[in-house]
Amino acid sequence: LLTKALPRDQNEVCIIPHPHKMERQEAAEETLYLHLGTTGRRPVFNTKKICDNCGTRITDRYYYHCSENCDIDFCQDCHTRSKDLLDSFMAEVGEDSQEHLSKRLFWVIDITERIGWHVLHLNVADRRQLANELAFEWPTALFERLVQAAIDVVNARVVHVQDVKDIQSDERFWYAVGWLQFLY
Repeated sequence: LLTKALPRDQNEVCIIPHPHKMERQEAAEETLYLHLGTTGRRPVFNTKKICDNCGTRITDRYYYHCSENCDIDFCQDCHTRSKDLLDSFMAEVGEDSQEHLSKRLFWVIDITERIGWHVLHLNVADRRQLANELAFEWPTALFERLVQAAIDVVNARVVHVQDVKDIQSDERFWYAVGWLQFLY
């Protein structure tokens, strides 16, 4: 259930969508200026926004911002790529709606974080027993898939943890990291 459960971007890194709808925003006219580049002059908007996906300054007239006012913005290109990637993943896994896909993706994350919580709250003897069982009783290929699933969740979640001002406040993320650390 956890193997290849999250969509991957062009760099093969797993992603999850922002949990809220991203709404199209239009930069104010007064922020417009002309940029003299190598290909001539082009309109550029001083939105004072950075794309949380690619990390570049947003200078186009239109960009996307979280409908719940989270501190997250996407440039048009990243929003389009993300949407196309999720639409493609939906078709690949046979999912019929964005809502179902979102529930599915966040279930994968939830179960991984819950496993991490459970393992980290075991006593030392029980953790040692689980480690021995995973290391010596499980087939190597199955264990590798389990580790990859944990890596995928942590990679997908780390971007969203970075959006939080207090990185320590997202305990559930740290349970997933702890689970991954336990597997190593």
